[in-house]
Formats: sequence, C-alpha cells, structure tokens
Amino acid sequence: MKNYDVVVVGAGPAGIFTCYELATKAPYLKVLLMDKGRNIYKRVCPILQKSIVKCPPPTQKKEYAGCMHACSITNGFGGAGAYSDGKFNITTEFGGWLTDYLPHSEVLELINYVDGINIKHGAVSAATDPTTPAVKAIEKRGLGAGLKLLRAQVRHLGTEQNLEILKNIYEYLKNQVDMLFETEVENLLTTTEGDKHLINGVVARTGEEFFAKKVVIAPGRDGSEWLSGVLKKHSLEVDSNQVDVGVRVETLNAIMEEINEHLYEGKFVFRTSVGTTVRTFCSNPAGTWLSKITAASCWPTATPIRTKILAATILILPCWCRKSSPIPLISPLNTPSRSPDWPTICPTAVYWSSGMAIS
Repeated sequence: MKNYDVVVVGAGPAGIFTCYELATKAPYLKVLLMDKGRNIYKRVCPILQKSIVKCPPPTQKKEYAGCMHACSITNGFGGAGAYSDGKFNITTEFGGWLTDYLPHSEVLELINYVDGINIKHGAVSAATDPTTPAVKAIEKRGLGAGLKLLRAQVRHLGTEQNLEILKNIYEYLKNQVDMLFETEVENLLTTTEGDKHLINGVVARTGEEFFAKKVVIAPGRDGSEWLSGVLKKHSLEVDSNQVDVGVRVETLNAIMEEINEHLYEGKFVFRTSVGTTVRTFCSNPAGTWLSKITAASCWPTATPIRTKILAATILILPCWCRKSSPIPLISPLNTPSRSPDWPTICPTAVYWSSGMAIS
C-alpha cells in the first residue's frame, strides 16, 4: 500500500498539466502519475521499426515491444497526440465546451497560459495571424459559398518539435512527481460517508493499491470505455461526449494553397439544406496519406511527409459508417488509391472543394 496526496491516472495533456500545475504551485504535495503506456523515450512503434508488419490482434497474447501492455502510438507520456503534427489552436471558437462554464475571455487567458508553457519548453514563437487582410478576403469568399470560417491563431509545431517539448516537460516533471508507466489501473478505491461517494485511491491490474487524498482520472479517448465501465460499476452517472468521425477528401494543392498559406488549416462550417452541419477538421498541406496505425485497426488518414506533392487533403465531418450500418450508403472517392476496405459514406456527407459544396 502506497499513500499520496494526489494520484493522476493518465499521462496525456490533462494528466501532464495537472502534474505540472501541482509541481509548480504546490511542490510540497506528494504526487503520482500513472499510465498503462510507456514513458516518452520508450514510446516506439515496432511497425515503424519494421519489427512487425501490422498491429497484433487484440486477442493475441504476443508481447511486442511498443505494443504491450499498450500501443505506443496512442498511449504513454504525451497521450495520443504525442505523434501528431503538433497543431496548437489559440481560440475559443472551437475545441471543447469549456466556454459553457467559463467566460470566453477567461478561457482564452488559460489557453495563452498553456501556450506560454509550451514556448518555455521549446515551442516556436511564430503563429498564424487570423486578422490579416488576406484571411478576411478568404472569409468573405467562404461566406459567399455558405461556409463560415472559424478563426484561430495556429502554432504549428511539427511532430519532431512536439516530441521535444514533451521530453523537456518530462525531464522537468520526473524530479517533481513520481511516475509509474506500463501500469494499468483496473479499479477505484471508494468509501461511502452518508450520501457521499468518495474516491480515495486506485487499484492496479497487478492488485497493488495506491491511496490518495485526491484522485484525478484522465484516461483520454483510449481509456473512455474503461472509465465508463468503472463509473457504472460504482453506480455513478456517466455523461458521454459526442465523437466526431469524418471522411478524407483530396483536392489539388493549388486549390488549397492560399488557405493553407494564410491559415495553415482553415476550419470551415457548412450547413446543408436539410439542416445537417459539417465542418472541415484537419488539413494536410501539400502532403500524402498512409494507413493510420492503431491497436485496433488500420484506418486511412492524412499524414504529413517531407516530400511535397501536388495534392492536399481535408478531413470533413461527418461521418464514417461501417458497411454493416442500416443507413443507406453511397460509395465515395472512386480513385485507384482508395482502399477496398474503407467504409462507405453516409449520404449526408458534404464534399467541399474550391469554395463549392456538393451534397
């Protein structure tokens, strides 16, 4: 049995910055950070190392380094975004529901505070400016096509710099808090006092117990199913966030070049004639795509590469529907590069290219 002031479950952004705030503002507290994945230096995918050719099935018990006990792409210090292209959006126009609880000005102040921490640990200071005449001209043309631009300052870090920032924060935290990786939390330790249900620790899959005055549960998207199950087991109400899924749309780089130059990735919202709202989500300027590697499956996704080609990709939401879906389906993007294993697309999907929406 081990005792802490605070136990934090999950080493993604929420868990990391919880520990960072505790370390800087209450260094006298004894804090433990736990994650089922590896530390930032050991997060290596064996597919990228060419040790294996595809993710092992979930039922297979072989322990590949980097796959078990958790996928190194989606788990470990830094969370699922550690190997992303590191886009930091400074805006309150999109990204969560914090403005439902705090004023926009206060949320923006907090975003800038986090941005400052990233810069302190190695992030570039340059960011896009969403108020330039060029951006205003793009916004005006978008409105003419029924597209609303969501403005944001974008600090594009890139995967390599993203990892360096995480390593720098890791180096700072390792001397401030205890860290326990490759340790999966199985359950919560709880007590009842009258009508109060108190969480006072966690139980690891190994059976080891960790007690704490405060417990922060931040398992991320990968741990959402586990969290829902644990909360239901303890008769606690669960309110799930909606999950957006989308389609990949390719167009010529020349069409997107102006938007990418001034916005890096422009986020546009379009409302269809039937009331469905769709939006562009993630742009891959002058890039290509390859299969996204996850522990469960391989899905096509836009992935930046060093070689510039005459193509651009836009991810538009919603929505992917599996072929077993009862909704009438249509086939998208009948191009030679399309994988036959891709799901088909709901007819409500909207493709946008060069200022035109097609339903």
